[in-house]
Amino acid sequence: VMFAPGVAEEYRALLTPRHLLWLVGVHAPLEVIEAREKARGDRALGLARAQVPLVHAGMRYDAEIDTSRAEPEACARAVVAALGL
Repeated sequence: VMFAPGVAEEYRALLTPRHLLWLVGVHAPLEVIEAREKARGDRALGLARAQVPLVHAGMRYDAEIDTSRAEPEACARAVVAALGL
């Protein structure tokens, strides 16, 4: 989900008393993202390249994962670990 500047911080401040991860950054190198885009066959090629510089700009994440370095289950475990569960 992308938020207008400042909106994520407003929500973060309101929800601070709760134990949660507001934002989890999901990353992979551009080459991996482009290969996934092509393999899916239902994406406009080049969309990933256009979005990469935008999607993480100005974001502050509670946890970050790199889906090129870990299988989905390991990524999920990393998110759960970031929750302290």
